[in-house]
Amino acid sequence: MRFAADTVRPLWQSSNLEKPNCEFLFSDFDGDKKPELIVIEGEYDDKYICRGEYLALWRWNGWGFANEWRGAAGRFAKLKLAEDGRSFSVTTKN
Repeated sequence: MRFAADTVRPLWQSSNLEKPNCEFLFSDFDGDKKPELIVIEGEYDDKYICRGEYLALWRWNGWGFANEWRGAAGRFAKLKLAEDGRSFSVTTKN
């Protein structure tokens, strides 16, 4: 992956991630100068609307993304990068 004009453009595509990504952010959250991928993962309902069910962290391993962490099930939306570029916020729903 690479950034071009504030968009993500695939250099090549490998296998899919485990669940559909409803929302995502790239940022260097841990300060190692390599961007991590934070996603809201979910499932599609019968109207093709993605329901955010998990918050997860993925890292590029040279071949594809590897899951580093997945939180407990919930309802998530509105993933937003903070001004510092190293933290984020997410809305939880009951």
